[in-house]
Amino acid sequence: MVKVYTTVMNKGGCLKTSITTNIGSQLSLQGKKVLIIDLDEQRNVLMTFQINNTEFDIENWLLNEVEFDSVKVNVSSGLDIVNGPQSLYKFEKKIKEANVGLSVLKEKIDEVREQYDYVIIDTPPSFSITTSIGMAAANELLVPFQPEMYGSAGLVRTIDQIDDMKANVNPDARIKRVIPTKIVKRSKHHRKVVQECEQFLSSKGIELSKVRIWDTMDGVNSIFEEKRPPVLSRKSNKLKQVYRTLAKEVTS
Repeated sequence: MVKVYTTVMNKGGCLKTSITTNIGSQLSLQGKKVLIIDLDEQRNVLMTFQINNTEFDIENWLLNEVEFDSVKVNVSSGLDIVNGPQSLYKFEKKIKEANVGLSVLKEKIDEVREQYDYVIIDTPPSFSITTSIGMAAANELLVPFQPEMYGSAGLVRTIDQIDDMKANVNPDARIKRVIPTKIVKRSKHHRKVVQECEQFLSSKGIELSKVRIWDTMDGVNSIFEEKRPPVLSRKSNKLKQVYRTLAKEVTS
């Protein structure tokens, strides 16, 4: 049975797309069939593979304008991607006009669930109809956060909004892990914030990932030089083992 993860955080720049693409890539390396769905108008998922434009995108699929085979893009063995909308405003406007409901993506995934072992959904860095559609489709949620003042505030807001979503849209979804990102190893501030975060999460019955995603240029270099995320890089880099461990943790 396909497992659906949605990566969500009410703040940009916290490595949502990096986590999505690298976990998906790692699972594909293990022989799993993986679909990554981009719900963000920035379209950074396909851009990670240096593909900027596609003829069709998530909007065309959800609104029944094209079949799934026309919208999926294969980027490596066992790894397909559905591109994000061109405009979030226009996308949400059409979703409202079509009156399809927040379960529209879940229903579409159900139609292709026999083709995949995992579906991973990347969402915009804000809470909106689009983000709610992504969360409504999920079995489990991945929440990255950067241990800075704004990142911690974003984490609290995100958890509050997830609680509201569970109460009203998808009661079966749960937060699988909160993942610390962009950690500076020598930063006492980062260590302190992560410790405080762990205490806060523990009080709510949420697990903090044991994995730390360090602040490194390896991810940017891999995408720029090889047109692929670090996990698929032919070169040695610090992030390969980090994302291997994270993939194992979130899928266990």
